[in-house]
Amino acid sequence: MTPALGGASQSPEIASADGRRFDCFPIAVLVVVIDDDGRLLLLSRKGGRPGWQVIAGALEKGESVRDGALREVREEAGAAVRVCPLGVAHACSFVFEEVVREMVDVVYVMAYEGGEVVPSDGMRGAQVRWATMEEVDEQQLTANAPGELWLLQRALQVWRLWRDGDTDVDLEPYAVGGR
Repeated sequence: MTPALGGASQSPEIASADGRRFDCFPIAVLVVVIDDDGRLLLLSRKGGRPGWQVIAGALEKGESVRDGALREVREEAGAAVRVCPLGVAHACSFVFEEVVREMVDVVYVMAYEGGEVVPSDGMRGAQVRWATMEEVDEQQLTANAPGELWLLQRALQVWRLWRDGDTDVDLEPYAVGGR
């Protein structure tokens, strides 16, 4: 369903083979990349939102959340950066704008495994920094979710589960098999 100009929009729908109807929403990924010291990778976009932000972007048609998150890392942090996808820390929906009323935000956590961070594509000229959670909190750095520090704290919890190995929980159970 295409929204009427100037009016409230409705989400497009899709029907399954058995006729069950689903709302369709655009999806954005916020990628929290964390290094061995528990620091967060932040970028400051030239001419974009002010402040420091985590890697972020929208999924492209046919992309899985994991594949979209990996693509955004390559596009924003550079092709030399190596990461280990750990999984989703949180997902929510929100009002994006007048035309795209509903959007789903997925916070994806990745462990930094090396490679020089050199912003590429639309991020050329961006500044790069690694910051601890304390620095983000104390300096009131934005990270795509101003006032939502708990999202970054949750991402760190997921990273610590992986780093400490204190659990048998598979953080990415469908990574093999393409789900």
